[in-house]
Amino acid sequence: MQVKNVYSPGQAALASILGGPLAATWFIRHNYQMQGNEQAASKTVNIGAFVVIAVLFSLPLLPSGFPSILISLPVIIFTRYFIEQKQFNRQHIDDSEELKFQPVTNVVAVSLACFCINLAMVFALAMFLVKQG
Repeated sequence: MQVKNVYSPGQAALASILGGPLAATWFIRHNYQMQGNEQAASKTVNIGAFVVIAVLFSLPLLPSGFPSILISLPVIIFTRYFIEQKQFNRQHIDDSEELKFQPVTNVVAVSLACFCINLAMVFALAMFLVKQG
C-alpha cells in the first residue's frame, strides 16, 4: 500500500489566502491526481486558468478602494467546501491508512510560489497597461 500525501480542506483554504485562485487550483488538481482521476485534474486546470485570468483582468476595473478580501474570500470558501465535499475531509484523511496530510512546508512553499507567480502576472499586466496608456 502506497501512502498518498493529500491536502486537507483547511490546508488548501489557508494557503489560498496567500496564493489565491492559482494555489486553489494547484491543491484541487493535486488531490484529484492522488485519487487517480486525471480527467478531473485536467478539467480543474482549465477552469482554474480561466478563473485566474478572469480575476487578473478584472483587477484594473475595480475602484481604487475596493477591499481585496472580497476577491479572496470566495476563493477561500470555495476551496475549502469543494475539497471537503468532493475529495477528502479531515476525518477521512485521519481515518485512512492510505492518505496522509501534506507537510506544512509543502503547503507554505506552494502558496508562496503561487503568490510570487500572481505578483509577476499583476506586474506584467500593469506594465502592459502603462505602455498602452
